[in-house]
Amino acid sequence: MIMTKSFGNNLKIIREERGLSQTELGAIVGTSKQVISRYEINQRSPKVSTVAEYAKKLGVPISRLTGWQKPEDAGLVIPPVLNGVQVAFSGGAGEGLEQADIDALVTIAERMKKNRDDRA
Repeated sequence: MIMTKSFGNNLKIIREERGLSQTELGAIVGTSKQVISRYEINQRSPKVSTVAEYAKKLGVPISRLTGWQKPEDAGLVIPPVLNGVQVAFSGGAGEGLEQADIDALVTIAERMKKNRDDRA
């Protein structure tokens, strides 16, 4: 799974798609404009239960709010050399991997495999 955007970014996108103000969205999900604002600028992260509650109230899948999706759903190609490799990224604004990132990981994985094979 990869993260394409942060919860806050996704919440803002959904709010804007629906033409809602932060106050209106807050009323729908049961919180204040200030909390919505903090989520949208990534100053605050929600509890898992809050994400599930917001998804239900907004009628969207949890993955739409969290931004987590399968690489193939994001249009990324994961080569076999990376099967089973788990990598965590911290991308300040919550942006996810791009194909160039995956290509760089492939290069690293192939070099590591070659070094291991050379030692054997």
